[in-house]
Amino acid sequence: MRRIVLVVALTSVARIVAAQAPATGRLEGAVADSVHARPLAGTAVSATLIASARETTFVATTDKLGHFRFEPLPAGRYAVTFASALLDSLEFGGPVSQVTVAAGSVATVDLAIPSRASLVNTACPGLTLPEKTGALLGLVRDADGERPIAGAQVVVAWSALDIDTTSHTVATEERSARAIADASGQYHLCGVPTQEWLVLQVQHDGHAGAVLRAYVPDAAGVAVRNLSFSPGTARSLAVAADTALEAMARGSASLVGTVRSTTGQPVRGAEVRVLDTAPTAHTDEQGAFTLAALPSGTHELEVRQLGFAIVRQPVELRSGRSARADVALERVVALDSMNLVVRRAHYPEFERRRAEAVSGRFLDEFEIERLHALTTSDVISTIPGLRIVGQGPSARVTTGRGSSMSCSSPLVLIDDMPATSVNELPSSQLGAIEFYPSSASAPMTHRSPCGTIMIWSKR
Repeated sequence: MRRIVLVVALTSVARIVAAQAPATGRLEGAVADSVHARPLAGTAVSATLIASARETTFVATTDKLGHFRFEPLPAGRYAVTFASALLDSLEFGGPVSQVTVAAGSVATVDLAIPSRASLVNTACPGLTLPEKTGALLGLVRDADGERPIAGAQVVVAWSALDIDTTSHTVATEERSARAIADASGQYHLCGVPTQEWLVLQVQHDGHAGAVLRAYVPDAAGVAVRNLSFSPGTARSLAVAADTALEAMARGSASLVGTVRSTTGQPVRGAEVRVLDTAPTAHTDEQGAFTLAALPSGTHELEVRQLGFAIVRQPVELRSGRSARADVALERVVALDSMNLVVRRAHYPEFERRRAEAVSGRFLDEFEIERLHALTTSDVISTIPGLRIVGQGPSARVTTGRGSSMSCSSPLVLIDDMPATSVNELPSSQLGAIEFYPSSASAPMTHRSPCGTIMIWSKR
C-alpha cells in the first residue's frame, strides 16, 4: 500500500514539474552576404524575446556555411538580427525579422545583407547609376557645437583616364562633384567612381576644411563618411598663404595615442602627424605619442616608420579637448635583410608634398637619372596625361585633351618661377618634377585650372 502511494506521489510531482517547466522549441536558419554572394560565416545572430514581461536575448554564431541554430529556445515571438561590419560602416541597422517559436516545433528564418542594388537605391532613390560608380553620403556637423551645418558644400574630386581612340593618346581628366547638406546636415553624392581614392573637402561660409580621402568599394556601391567642420580653424578660401607653414591650420585641440605593430608590440620612433598641420611627434618606448595645437574638425592622421606600411586614418578633433587614436602598423620589410640606399633630401617640400598627395605625379632626382633623357621635355612626356608639342625651345606641354577643351596647357614653373618652355632647364640639371592635374590637388600658391607642373633644378 505504501509503495502504491509513493508511486502516485512521484507521478504527481513529475506532472507538476513538467507543467511548471517552460515550453521550448528550436530556431534555425542561415545568413547570406548578398553583396559578395557568399555565406556570412562567424557572425553573431541575436534572437530577442519580445511581447513578454521580461525581454531576453539569445546569441548564436554562424558556421562556415552561414547556418545558425538556437536549441532549446523558450516558446514565444522573437526579433532576429545579425551583426555586420559592412552594415555598421554604412550606419545601416540591418534587417530585423520577427518569427514565432512554438513549443515542440522548429521555426526557420533566413537573413541577408542587402544586395548592392538595394544599398545604392537606398542612398540614391530613383536614380540609375552607371557601372563602376556609387554613392558617398554622410552628415556634416559643427566640430565644436555638434549641430548639423545646413548649406555646407561637400566637394569631391578625382582623376579619370580619357582615351582618344583616333590619336591613340591617353590623358588624365580631372573631374569633380559637389553636394549641399540639407537642413539635417545630410549630403548625398551619387555617381562618384568606385574602387579609387577620392579627394574630399567641406566648404562653408567662405572657408574650407581639411583635404581628406574617401573610398567607395564597388562591391557595396555605397560608403558613409561623416564630416565635422570648424569655422574658427578652417582656412579662408579667399586668402592664399605665402608659405606652406603659414597655410597650416592651428587650434587648441590635442591628440594622444599609441602605435603598435599588428602583433601588438609597441613601435618606437614612429613619426606621427596630422596632415596639413605643423606639429609632429615621435613615439616613445611604449609607442605613445602626443600632438597639441591642432585645429578642430575631421582630419587625417599619418604614421610612418621604416619597415612598416604608411597608415592614414581619420580623426575627429575638438577645440580644447583631447582625442585618442591608436594605430596598428603592418610590417612590410624584414629589416635584417634590407639593403639601404641613402640619398640626401635636397627637396624637403617636394618630399612632404609627395608623401601627403592623394593625386599627382612625382619624379625625384634618382628616377629622372634612370630615364637617361636628352631633354627635359623627354622626361615630361613620360608622365601619364601629358604630351609635348614642338621641339627644343618651342616645346610646350599639353594635357592632350584636344583644342575643344576650355584649357589644355598646364602652368609650368621652374624653381618657383613661371616658364614659357620646359626646356629652359637642361635635363642634366633636373632635380625633381611635380605634376598636379587639377587645381584642387596643387599647392595653394600655384593652382591652375589646367594643372600645374613644378620643375626643380639640382641642388
